[in-house]
Amino acid sequence: MYNIFPASKIKLINFLVLVAFGWEFIFPLHATAADIKDQNNLISPPVGQISEVALMVTNDGMSRLPEIPEKPQPVAKKTMIIAVSAYSSTVDQCGADPFTTASGTKVHDGTLAANFLPIGTRVRLPDHFGNKIFVVEDRMATRFSNRADIWMPSRTEAKQWGIKHVRIEIL
Repeated sequence: MYNIFPASKIKLINFLVLVAFGWEFIFPLHATAADIKDQNNLISPPVGQISEVALMVTNDGMSRLPEIPEKPQPVAKKTMIIAVSAYSSTVDQCGADPFTTASGTKVHDGTLAANFLPIGTRVRLPDHFGNKIFVVEDRMATRFSNRADIWMPSRTEAKQWGIKHVRIEIL
């Protein structure tokens, strides 16, 4: 019998058929509900565990990062209302080294001075700063026994804050 297609053309035709019909198996263009459920199970890493970040290609061809669950917020052990003032790093407010706290750290956003709480205590001021956590790293003058002081980068910001009676949550 006479073969009308040489071997090279048959290989080309087989390749084209594979591309036309087999591409769907290699790179699916649609997904079933079961596929989507499996993808959702694969992209959620365990809470609190660090893992490699990998892009996931969605069915529309777009790449996105997998959703990472948020860390649960710490629960307040005690809530109280106290006077809270603000300070900045100036010699007249802090002494000879205004950028070093009583605990030995450098002042930064989230530094809190308080005499009635141990160094390292974490607090929130939810009515003014939401879930932002402040850490007691500094002390105030001894006459302020039940008051807190928030560090701010400039004297202008500290003056704008003034003194407010604020609800604090001790974590």
